[in-house]
Amino acid sequence: MFEARANLASWASDQKVRAEIDQQLAAEGYDASYILAQAYMRGAAPIEAIDKRIAFYEQRRSAALKDAGIWSDEVRRRLDRATPEVIDGEFTEDPE
Repeated sequence: MFEARANLASWASDQKVRAEIDQQLAAEGYDASYILAQAYMRGAAPIEAIDKRIAFYEQRRSAALKDAGIWSDEVRRRLDRATPEVIDGEFTEDPE
């Protein structure tokens, strides 16, 4: 148990060490599915907090995009009103 952190680093970076540790865990009755389930259970609270934060930021982003869309629609309407005036204008040559 006291070597768990060192083993974790080795397990993550060295395929040979990973195979040895997996064999030791399997011999004790801990297969990969069990270990993954335990990791998810231990990390459930932080994962939930991250999910909530992501959802909050997505809501903020959606609101900002909606606001930008409203602004863009208003700009588009103003440009649509101005375009006929420009098209109907007269062209004259600039005297040199």
